[in-house]
Amino acid sequence: MFKNKSALILSFSLAILTSSVSAATWNWNAGSDKRKIMHEDVTVLKDQTYEGDVSTDKSVLIEGKLIGDISAVGGEPVTVSGEATGDIVSLGGNVYIPGAVKGDVSCVGCRVEVSGTVSGNILAVGGHIRLIGQSVVEGDISSLGGSVEKGPMAVHNGSISRISAYSINHAIQAVVGATKNSFREKGRRFNLRRWYEDNSEYFDTVSFCPSAFIIMLFVSGTGLVLVFLSALFFPVNIENIAGAVSSDIWKSGLSGMLTLICFLPVVLLMTVSILGIPLVPFVALLFAVAAIFGFTAFCLMLGRRFFKGINKKSQVWIPAAAAAGYLIIAALALIGKLLPFAGGLLCLIAGLLSVFGFMLGLGGCWLTRLGARARKAD
Repeated sequence: MFKNKSALILSFSLAILTSSVSAATWNWNAGSDKRKIMHEDVTVLKDQTYEGDVSTDKSVLIEGKLIGDISAVGGEPVTVSGEATGDIVSLGGNVYIPGAVKGDVSCVGCRVEVSGTVSGNILAVGGHIRLIGQSVVEGDISSLGGSVEKGPMAVHNGSISRISAYSINHAIQAVVGATKNSFREKGRRFNLRRWYEDNSEYFDTVSFCPSAFIIMLFVSGTGLVLVFLSALFFPVNIENIAGAVSSDIWKSGLSGMLTLICFLPVVLLMTVSILGIPLVPFVALLFAVAAIFGFTAFCLMLGRRFFKGINKKSQVWIPAAAAAGYLIIAALALIGKLLPFAGGLLCLIAGLLSVFGFMLGLGGCWLTRLGARARKAD
């Protein structure tokens, strides 16, 4: 069971990607078996016990006891009125829990309704979470682009994290506003064309394009906001991903590379199937979130190395360390555009750091289910 704050987004995104190609979920642990996705409703009747994981593109109904995990990717509902000992992952299908779930509950593009007991965490991406009746949730609740509703008799012993689409849009607008204000001099608008012409002799030596530089500033500012928000709202997850990369950099790199290789073929296969077409936006969203989380974890590692290099002995706040790591990469790219000769080398270093950071972080997300569980040493 996951004990970390927030939830596992990449755990099902990567599982869905890989299973769409090979009709199986690949587990890195030695001796694990491949689980084929069934194309039929799954029902465990009352007084029955089923031992094993369930993966299906149809509905799931647990009235008895299921010892294992549930993965539903067909947009059909998942109902647990009995007991499920593992985790529940649903893509597009609502999750109803009048019974008991010992693990975590995660869904994308759907809602979670709890009237029973959930011992783990709950995550909804693009959906709502409702705690009704005398429901009990022991873990944390996270909602991305949705809402959380808690009834008067419901009991929740964890914390609640919510990131709405409005808050992200507001943060990006703040970056745009700050960028505009930076081009004002003493109350009048900065004349970019005149400034460029006055310094054209220097910029001709570095192949400087003012419009491209402004675009880079805007993109860098937006990226900084995303990295900071990820580390701020999901510090435990980012910490676990960074730990996985540090402890096993080769396996993280291989996992990230395989994920990148599989992504485009999977999306293409989904677009030619009736079942897969509605899932393409969800898979793309999950992949984007995984990329942000993974790159944020790499920035955290880079930022911590920077603070260690300047002999800062006190513990650095995770969002601050991640932001510092990102600024190092962004500064290399921006300065590289301004310097002749050595500028190209700086841009190359920034590009390599970004590519390797993205790939390693994506692999770390795979190994830790987006940081929902700490990576154990093999």
